[in-house]
Parts: sequence; C-alpha cells; structure tokens
Amino acid sequence: MIKCIGCGSTLQTIDENKEGYISEETLTKHREMAYCKRCYQIQHYGKVTRLPFDLHRYKKQMSRIKKERAKVLLIIDVLDIYGCFNPVIIDAISESEVIILINKVDVLPKGIKIAKIENRVREIAYEKGLNVKKVVNISALKSQNIIQVIDWILKEAKQNVYLVGLANSGKSTFLNAVIKKYFNETKDIITTSYVHGTTYDFIKIPLEDNINLIDTPGLISNSQYSYYLTDKSMKIINPKKYLKPTIYQLNDNQTIYIGGLFRLDILRGENITVTTFLSNSLYVHRTKLENADKLYDNQVTKQLSPPSKDELLLMGTLKLKEEVKLAGEKKAIIIGGLGFIHLTGTNLTVRTFAPEMIDIKIVDPII
Repeated sequence: MIKCIGCGSTLQTIDENKEGYISEETLTKHREMAYCKRCYQIQHYGKVTRLPFDLHRYKKQMSRIKKERAKVLLIIDVLDIYGCFNPVIIDAISESEVIILINKVDVLPKGIKIAKIENRVREIAYEKGLNVKKVVNISALKSQNIIQVIDWILKEAKQNVYLVGLANSGKSTFLNAVIKKYFNETKDIITTSYVHGTTYDFIKIPLEDNINLIDTPGLISNSQYSYYLTDKSMKIINPKKYLKPTIYQLNDNQTIYIGGLFRLDILRGENITVTTFLSNSLYVHRTKLENADKLYDNQVTKQLSPPSKDELLLMGTLKLKEEVKLAGEKKAIIIGGLGFIHLTGTNLTVRTFAPEMIDIKIVDPII
C-alpha cells in the first residue's frame, strides 16, 4: 500500500473521482515519492478539489492517539485561539502530554506583547483540562522557532508525536518547515492550500529511530469561515503580512461591515473607539445604522464581499449573535478565523452579526 506523500491518501489507479487517484504510469515511475492527481493539480496549477469530510472517520483516525498515549503538538491559529480548542480535538488529546504551537505570530502588529496571548492560551487549555507541557510561538511560513520544536521532539518526547489542529491552522506548512530544517530540503513536500481538507490521512515523517512526527488530517469545523469559503476568498481573509490595526472613532447609531462576513452595530455610547485586526485585503465599510440593512441587502456579494453568491448560499446571511452592554471596560470580539476587534467606550451598547454557525466571542482583550 503506497500513500501520496502530499496528503497521505492511499494511492489507487481505478477511480479518478476518488481520493488518491494516480495514473498507473505515474505510480510505476515514482512509487513511494508519488503525488496523487489532486495534490499534483494543487501544487502545479492551483486547482483545488475539495474532498468530503467524514467526522466519524476522523474520530476513528484520531483514536490512535489515545491508544498509544502519544505526545501531541497542538497547532492553533493566533487569530482564532478560542475556536482552535474544538471539543472533538480536545477529546482526542485529553490523555496526552501536549505542546501548544501558536502559529502565524508573524502577522501580529509589531510591538505586540505576545506573552498576553500565551497566557490566554494557557488559561483556555487549563479550562479544557489539557496537560500542557509547553507553549511555543511559531511562524510555520517563516520557519520561526521550528528548530526549538524539533529539539523538544528528539530530546524530550523520545516517541511518536502527533501534529493536531483545525484545518487551515498551518499544520502542513509547519510540517514542510520541519522537513526543510531537518532534512535540508529546499522545496515543499507536503501539499498545502488555503482550502480545508488538504491532508486526507496520516503522514509519517521519520526523524530518528522509533521517533516519527505524524501529521493528522485537519478537523473541519462549520464554526469557521474556511468551511464555507473558496480558495479565492480564503486568500483575501488570510493575512499575508503584518496586520495593520485600523482605528475608527465612532458615534451612536453607526455600523461597521467586514465585507459581507460580519457586522458590528454601535447602538449607543460615548468616546467609542473600534480597532480592527484583520487581513489588509479585507474590505471594511462604515455606515449609519439606519442604512445598514438596505446596504447589506443591495451590496452583499458585491461591494460587501466576500462572500460570493455561492458562498452566501452555503454560509447563510448575517444573523444577530449578541447584544452587549459595557460600562467602560475594554473588550475584544473574536471572529472565528477572521481576526479580532478591540472595543472601548463608556456606557456602550453593541450588537454583533455573523452567519448562524460562525463562532463569535466577546472577551477581555487578548493583546
């Protein structure tokens, strides 16, 4: 049984419409170094084919971690530190020693004190009952602190280590960074994509005798925008460089739209400041509250995009998530996989809107 080195799927030459398909000629030529047709098209043409996600299959795959009492690297997206602690993942790693990798720290604004985010991540992990041994800030894309993680695997773990996380958290990019550092490889081996579900099965990277780093499929969660958005839209919402905080001084009865993905209403308050931490490619629009509904009805998928029309059908329109009154304390709105907003003001009342399944949290500031 030969597996695709890009996504872990079992290679087969029978059904072109199923995962792992490869032509007999290509399989014979490349054998253990072969990519399936899907991975080849992603790498060479940017053509992404989504595979259906089977939650039952995922849970069965992940049960190996408990059986082996294996050690785990849990990779989380710095822009979605709450959503990444998904209950399905927590259950799978609840009996393991865990190293948490806070990924994509390279996009945080310069001067940000990352220790505050680290502390919040530890608090969340403690609340979930995880046995956390270490928290490491990394940038898989820029290979930041990758050597530190490899050293831990070799010197302290001394056994198989599983790499776990939500889809689009950067697992495959992290694995490529490890391969480049450890094996002096110059190109990406593991297939990566903005679209979820790139890794289909376990991918084992042998490091030393009896020590393997094992990539697992990313858990696909419908509480994330990535569940609904195409590759084109994901490129817009994923920051490619430092986030530039944008500050808005607002008054009563004003609304901010983030594309057509999120809406914030300011109903009342004094000295109101809204600071957004989002991809610089995302369109942010400010309008009067009295015009907000009409603007959305007329401009969603147009001026207010993403989403596209097809994405909107899948995701659904914006729904009221929460109305909150703040006396004067600072708060952060965490928008699942999109970024976050800091709010300050006196006697403030706000409303948040997002698609029904998207996870929105209002918490104490994280930076």
